[in-house]
This record gives sequence, C-alpha cells and structure tokens, in this order.
Amino acid sequence: MKKHIVSLGLAIFLSQSVLAEDALRGAEVPLSPDLKLVPIVQKEDNQSLQYSVTANYPQIVGTHLSPAATQFNQLASAMAKQKIQAFIADVKQNQSYVQHLPEAVRHNNLKIDYDLDVLKPQNSILLSIRMRYDTMLAGQAHPTHVHQVLNYDLTQAKTLALADLFKPKANYLKILSDYCAQSLNAKFKKDNMFIATGTAPQAKNFSVWNLQADGLLITFDADTVAPYVYGKQEINVPYAAVKNLLASNAVVLPCVSSAKNCEVE
Repeated sequence: MKKHIVSLGLAIFLSQSVLAEDALRGAEVPLSPDLKLVPIVQKEDNQSLQYSVTANYPQIVGTHLSPAATQFNQLASAMAKQKIQAFIADVKQNQSYVQHLPEAVRHNNLKIDYDLDVLKPQNSILLSIRMRYDTMLAGQAHPTHVHQVLNYDLTQAKTLALADLFKPKANYLKILSDYCAQSLNAKFKKDNMFIATGTAPQAKNFSVWNLQADGLLITFDADTVAPYVYGKQEINVPYAAVKNLLASNAVVLPCVSSAKNCEVE
C-alpha cells in the first residue's frame, strides 16, 4: 500500500481538525477532475490528564461533493474519532493507577496514521484505506499497534465487505487461511503456534484486508500470527489464488486478468 505521510512540522494544528491545504498538498491524491483525497490532521494535548493525540485521516474535498464522497468522509472521520474517544476513556479510567507511577512514565500517547490504494477498474473508483493506531498508555511495557480498514466503492456509494467479493457460500476463508499460513510458515521456517491460531479460517482473522491491483493484502496485527517483536505481518494473496471463487459482479474482476486494468494510483 502507499503510505501518505504528512509533514507534521508544516501543518497547522488546532485542538479540532483542520485542513492545512498548502502544507498537505504533497499528500493529495486526485480522484477526478473535481475531487481529491487529502489528509486531515488533528492534534490534541491535555496537560491535566497527561495525554497527547496526533491523528491523520483521509477526507475527500472538491467543489461539489457527491453523496458518496460525503458518506466516505463521515465513515473515515468516525473511525479516527471513535478511536480517540476510546483512548481518552482508557486514560481517564487509568488515572488512579497512574498516580502511583514515576512522573517520567505517566504520559499517554495516541498516533493515528493511514496508507491507501486507489483502484479504478472499468471507470469505477475504489478506495482502500488502512488506518494504523499506535497507542501507549502510562505503565504499559510497550505500545500497541492495531489496524482497521475501510474499503469503499465511491462509484456505487457502498462499503465493501470481504464477502462481497465472493460467490455465495464460497469457502474463501479456507483459501485465504491456507495461503497465509503457508506463506508465514515459510517465512518463519518453523512451526509456530501463533500461525495456526491467527490464520484459522474465521472472519475475525481476516478483518484487516485491502484491495490492491494484483491481489488482496491481508494484515495481521502484532502478536496475532507471530510474537510481538516481529511486528505486523502482511500477506499479498494474488487474485489468481481466489479467482474461481470470485462473484460474477466482484468489483476486482478487471484486476484478475491484468493489474494494469485497475490503474493503481
């Protein structure tokens, strides 16, 4: 996936989200002559609760936003805002414990960032967003790193579920499970109890998936298929591996014959 990094030193930060258009122009992604995808930056510091938040999430801007673009903006911003609210709630709940910690380790931090792919199969526009949440609460041994995705068909104005790509009752989770387990076992060169559990053919294990021109990108968070020290694991499952299970109206069908048909940007 393409990570769109914002120069935080150049952006203008307020306690509420702002569009610092001049500072963020380098991270803009054109979608059409009238629409573009840009990062929104939100920063919040609270001295009394000893936390800081830096959030970077995508929004569509343009002269005439379609209902689909408006819906995408609402979904993407809600993901970030819900995570921020949950983080602040955890900080508040942790206050009595924090008071017994050394001053140097009392701070709490949340950073939100994202990467994305834009696919254009047969004049459709598909937005595949992967949000990353890095959280460090006072007293933790190490930060947590988790991901959440938003796969959105801007042309049809709908959020895409993984099951939408496949025929009804297709056993696609078994195919994904086998492919990912084989790839991870080859990478780690030995049996790993994390892999069998983390790649079991259950929907929860494949909730972090993204569309790419040549296949599905499956992300496993740290500590799910390998020990924390190895970080997240990414497996690209080529469309060829699942093409016999794809629905006749799957949005990625043009990508199966050639990645060039999807015009990744």
